[in-house]
Amino acid sequence: MDAATIVRDALAVIKMRRCDCQYFDEVFQSACEVMQYLNVPVAIPCTTGRQENRANVPAASLTEYYRRAVFISLLNCVVSDLSNRFTEGTFNTLSELARFIPSHIVVNDIQADTDINSDNYHDDVRLVPDYRVCASGQIHASCRD
Repeated sequence: MDAATIVRDALAVIKMRRCDCQYFDEVFQSACEVMQYLNVPVAIPCTTGRQENRANVPAASLTEYYRRAVFISLLNCVVSDLSNRFTEGTFNTLSELARFIPSHIVVNDIQADTDINSDNYHDDVRLVPDYRVCASGQIHASCRD
């Protein structure tokens, strides 16, 4: 499993959990138990007719208020942050950089990786080694212009 798959799966799970009220109820119940243990009252902050400095969402219950004001907002921020940090361009760059990891070089075909790298970066690198594997299994590099 590669990093791109892990990030995509994490985003899918977070988006699914955002809409799952039953999951929030479990999280909220666990938080309430901790708050009771710490002798912290669980209450809705005072709400006013006009929002100025904090979340002032209408809610019929304590659970609904914290779901709207905290949980959904937090998950939206996490989804936004992950989406901005891990774009498809980032995944493409990371997969290209993975070709330079020694374990990847040993497992994969050296000639194919060299061809891909020289095709992608021919403007950036003047002398790209042309790797050849001889019959004895040794690798020889000759530079080409």
